[in-house]
Amino acid sequence: MRNRNRKFKRYGLPILEDSFVGKVEAPETLEIACQMGVEAEIANVKMYDRFLDFVRESDLRDTFTQLRYVSQNKHKVAFERCLNSRRSKI
Repeated sequence: MRNRNRKFKRYGLPILEDSFVGKVEAPETLEIACQMGVEAEIANVKMYDRFLDFVRESDLRDTFTQLRYVSQNKHKVAFERCLNSRRSKI
């Protein structure tokens, strides 16, 4: 969190409040939650790809590259594993 705050300050960006707190309902089932997680991570990877098309600052590129890697290779994989384990129990 501190690293993000430093980058926001470095680039003169405001740190916004999380507008989703308390407004998002939990999915009806764990399977649905896992599927939503897979879809969200796919969307995150695409978002980071778009950022990497135009961001030139090396520290920001490094951050987006790392976030993209984690979304693609860690988070998405974990949600897929969750989804597959739910489906195998049916």
